[in-house]
Amino acid sequence: MVKYLFLMVTLLLAYSCQEDMIVVEPQIETPELGNNFELIVDGVEVDYSFEGCSNLPSIYRTKSTNEFESGKNLIRQSLDSIPISSELELSYKLYFYSSEDLNSLSIEDMKQLIIDNPEIVSLEVALKQNNTTYQNQYYEWNNLIVLYQDRNIVAENEEYKITAGNVNEFDCVLNRKTLEFEVEYSGILKTESEMESVEISLDMKIHLMHWN
Repeated sequence: MVKYLFLMVTLLLAYSCQEDMIVVEPQIETPELGNNFELIVDGVEVDYSFEGCSNLPSIYRTKSTNEFESGKNLIRQSLDSIPISSELELSYKLYFYSSEDLNSLSIEDMKQLIIDNPEIVSLEVALKQNNTTYQNQYYEWNNLIVLYQDRNIVAENEEYKITAGNVNEFDCVLNRKTLEFEVEYSGILKTESEMESVEISLDMKIHLMHWN
C-alpha cells in the first residue's frame, strides 16, 4: 500500500512539473488603423485624426469597374464623409486607373505597380463648407454612362504627390492587408458651376484596403 501511495505521489509531482513548464507567449500588440490630416483652408489650419476602427468615419466604399471604351480597369476607394467641424466636411476618392487587371494583383504587386507607374494613381478631393461643396473634378454623362476618362478637372494650381508606403495588417481589418499612402495635395477647389472657390492644402496619411 505504501509502495502504491509513493508511486501516486511521484506521478502527481511529475504532472505538476509539466504544468510549471508550460510557456505562455506574450501577446504581440499590432498597431491600430488610423488616418491623420493636416488641412489648411483659406489660410486656416485644421489638424484632424482618428485612431482605431471604432473611430473611423462611417462610410468607406470600394468600387471596381472596367471601362469598355478606354479598355482600362478602375478601382476606387473612398471615405465619403469625414466631419472636421460643425461647418466643415472632407471627403476623398483614391483612383487606380490602368490597363492592368488590378483585381488579380496582390497588394504587394499593386504597390510595385504604383511605384513603377505613379501616373495610374489620382485623387478626387472635396470639401463641404457651410453646405457648399467644392471639388477638384466633376463628371459628365456619356451615353448615360459616367466614364472616368471624361472627368472635368476644375481645380486651379493643382499639385499633388501620392506615395505608397508599408503593407500593414490590423486586428480590426479581418483577412485584408492594407497599403499605406502619404498624400500631399494643394489647389483651388471649385463648385460645379465654377463660380465659387476655396484654396486648400492637405497632407494626409491614408490606407488602401485590399479588395481580394
